[in-house]
Amino acid sequence: MAFTVEAAWQKLSGGLEKIMNHETMTVNEYLTLYQGIHDFCTANVPEHQNDELVGGGAASIVYEATEAFIQRHVENVLQVVFDEADHETRLRIYVNLFDKFHFSAKVLNGLYRFLNRNWVRRLQEDNLDNGRIFEIYVLCMVIWKNVIFKHERIDLTMSALHLLNLERDGDSGVDANLVKKLVESYLVLGVEFRSTEYDNMFPLVSALENSDQFDEEPPLSGFQLRLVRTYERYFETPMLANTLEYYRQESAEVSADLDGIGYMKRVDERLNEENSRSKRFFFDALTNERLQKTVEKAFIEEKAELFQRELRNLLIAEEPSDLSRMYKLCTRVDAVSDKVKKGFRDFVAEQGQEAIKNMPSTSKADPQAYVSTILEVYKKYRDMVKVAFNESYGFYLHLDEGCITFVNKNAVTESSRGALNKSAELLSKFVDQAMRKGGGCGDIEEVLDQAITVFLYIADKDTFQKYYNRLLSRRLLLELSVNDDYEKMMITRLKSACGHEYVQKSLKMFMDIDTSKLITHYFANSGYSTSTVSTSFQVLSSSCWPLNPLKSFEVPPVIQDIVSSFTSYYAEQHQGRKLTYLYGNSRGEVTALFNKKKFSLQVTTTQLAVLLKYNDADSFSFGQLRAELQLEDHIFTATVVSLLNADLLRVPEESRGKTSFDDGTAFSLNLKFAPRRIKIDLAKLQNQIAAKVDTSKAEDREMVKSLEEDRKYLIQAAIVRIMKMRRRILHTALITETVEQVSSRFQPKIGMIKQCIDILMEKEYMKRANDDKNTYEYIA
Repeated sequence: MAFTVEAAWQKLSGGLEKIMNHETMTVNEYLTLYQGIHDFCTANVPEHQNDELVGGGAASIVYEATEAFIQRHVENVLQVVFDEADHETRLRIYVNLFDKFHFSAKVLNGLYRFLNRNWVRRLQEDNLDNGRIFEIYVLCMVIWKNVIFKHERIDLTMSALHLLNLERDGDSGVDANLVKKLVESYLVLGVEFRSTEYDNMFPLVSALENSDQFDEEPPLSGFQLRLVRTYERYFETPMLANTLEYYRQESAEVSADLDGIGYMKRVDERLNEENSRSKRFFFDALTNERLQKTVEKAFIEEKAELFQRELRNLLIAEEPSDLSRMYKLCTRVDAVSDKVKKGFRDFVAEQGQEAIKNMPSTSKADPQAYVSTILEVYKKYRDMVKVAFNESYGFYLHLDEGCITFVNKNAVTESSRGALNKSAELLSKFVDQAMRKGGGCGDIEEVLDQAITVFLYIADKDTFQKYYNRLLSRRLLLELSVNDDYEKMMITRLKSACGHEYVQKSLKMFMDIDTSKLITHYFANSGYSTSTVSTSFQVLSSSCWPLNPLKSFEVPPVIQDIVSSFTSYYAEQHQGRKLTYLYGNSRGEVTALFNKKKFSLQVTTTQLAVLLKYNDADSFSFGQLRAELQLEDHIFTATVVSLLNADLLRVPEESRGKTSFDDGTAFSLNLKFAPRRIKIDLAKLQNQIAAKVDTSKAEDREMVKSLEEDRKYLIQAAIVRIMKMRRRILHTALITETVEQVSSRFQPKIGMIKQCIDILMEKEYMKRANDDKNTYEYIA
């Protein structure tokens, strides 16, 4: 029987009707239909001859006819969906119709296998399809999609969103599972691809149809992202917009009705609900993160001020669980997290400043009380970061910033009004108390750890270095350290914090002490040592020890003889070195005989000089002693007053209790001197009186001058390093990089940096560029 297109299609269309209507079909009927499609593709139909097609048959005719048939069928079956007004009923009808249609599409795809392989793929491989020829399964999905998304009378997504909002409102009677079915259909409708991708498409489509795999969040490849494009465009985008609007409204209502804690609990609940909703209804691998971001935007990002306000309340209340909840919510939005961290930083600074301000006035100058107050604030909020903020690195950084603020700017530092950092001074004294014999600080290692904790927050670490080395020098010279191992332990901690250069002078002090013991030993066994007085010498590097010689002092002959001998010995051993004797820092032990009873007196060199005068006479005037000793007024006064207080010397009744005297005031030796103890530390008395005379201001002035010089040196060194590396750099960039390099030691002033730049240009290390006066060039 001859092949005719009309007869063949009439026979085929009847079978297609049965498949689309899910009517029973025998195997023979199916095979007959399959053969009919084969005949279309291979029949000799001259008017449809095409050399590029297999057999030159009428494949295009059957394809176009099938396309028209499917188009009519889809429009007819979806009419009932278009006519339904109730959202839930509309979705239920749609889901049932799509399930049937999808099954029929897969049956048709098998039926048209020959056409797919030998005509559709051939066109696609040769790029003759113009992007409009699909395998039959894909054609079914394309037609279905075009009908439902281009029809003006229906919006299935709107119906799904209506059900979602009802479920969010707590309506348990809603069949929200219909939303999942709609989403599955949208995902399947995204298969508008060429046959070369067709084999890759089916595994994911099968996964989408299987609810278990659907929940497993399969990783998305580039191909899979194209597959979900329909879902993304027609469902996810409007769903996210609807979600944002829904939660914006709820956020406004909840923030007005509930307190901060209640608000955050609601946010937490909603985030968990939407996470569950995404896994149950949506394509979770793509949508979950976007959905969470949407909820976060409505509840957190757009309510940043609420979180900032509530942070302060929670910090005051000290409720770890509520703070932890806030932390977990805020970390979801970087901008809000940054604001909360800054709020935490400012709160720590404020609390630290308040704690120091509220210290008793008598305790503000007490190093122990001051450092303890700082540590108390630090530990409190460090523990808070650990417990409530999950040991967040960002919160630790902002804790540090807050501590830096209140350690360097508080009631104590502001009241000092000096050029030196008061916190650095008090911390150095705190360490000094711990290191001294009889300091009574308990576990010294723990104290050192505490000191380093505060030290890291000191802005001007070079100021601490000056104070620390000054006090260290006194402990070493007067042998006041409780243990040298602890001293070295502290230096090791400082080295770890600031590098070897920072502790170089401190280490050299210890080396000088050890070296001096050897020098004293060798001198004692040399021919130069002829004195019967037992003497030890500390040979100190002038660049490392913060000590100054007396401006004037008439050295007693007994000491001068020993000094001359040692100077000769040292000059022979170390040619070219010059010794400057620090009599103001020297001390000794002498024996005094009163009423045939011996007393051992520990004295300073100046006290010794005064007492030796009384070997020649029992009384001297104040002016006579001062003229003969040639000491500065404040040192001489402290010396003689200490001897008065020890009752070794006496003045007339009218001068007793005074600290200033006329030149004619007589100072007589107390020949009846009879203390209870045999050993008396007169040096300690002089140090106490010197402290009352207050020479610290002069020392501080010298320290400020020394700091200025050191800072200029550090800045110049930093500038030279930068210029050597950059060769050419803008003025502003040079300033910025210089600040960065030296800020670990101190906070430089811009004026000082500019001054150092001028100095280096004068020294011809650098110059201004000829073509730009705001640019510097390195001179090799």
